Amino acid sequence: MRGSGKTGVWGSTSVTGYSGVRGQHTGSVGYGVFGEGTGNGAGVLGQNTAAGGIGVQGRGFIGVQGESTSGYGGQFVGGKAQLWLKPGSGAGKPTTGAHSKGELYMDSAAKLFVCTASGTPGTWRRISTTTA
Repeated sequence: MRGSGKTGVWGSTSVTGYSGVRGQHTGSVGYGVFGEGTGNGAGVLGQNTAAGGIGVQGRGFIGVQGESTSGYGGQFVGGKAQLWLKPGSGAGKPTTGAHSKGELYMDSAAKLFVCTASGTPGTWRRISTTTA
C-alpha cells in the first residue's frame, strides 16, 4: 500500500514485456483483476501517455468487459481516434463459430459488420456509410 486513502496497490517495472501489476484467475468463471468505482469515477482506467500508445488492450475470450447499472459500460478517449478495431485476417463477415447479437467485426478490407442475431455463425449485416 502506498499511502492511506491513496493508491491501494502499486507495481512498477521497466523490463520490456512485463507488467507492473498482474492478476490471474484460473477457475472457470472469474476475473484476474477487478476494479470498482463509485460516483462519477471509473472502475478501471487504462492510460498511456506515449505517442501512439494504447490505453486498454484486451486478449482472450472476453479481453475487457465494462459494465454499469445506470451509466456507460465504456468510454474511450484518444488523440488519434476513440476506438481502433484491428482488421481481421479474412475478407467478409464471419462464417464459422458461435456469435452474439451486437458483435462488431472489421474484415481485412476494413469493411464493418454487425451481428444482428445470435447463432452459428449468427446473422451479419454490413454497415455502410457515405463518403465524408
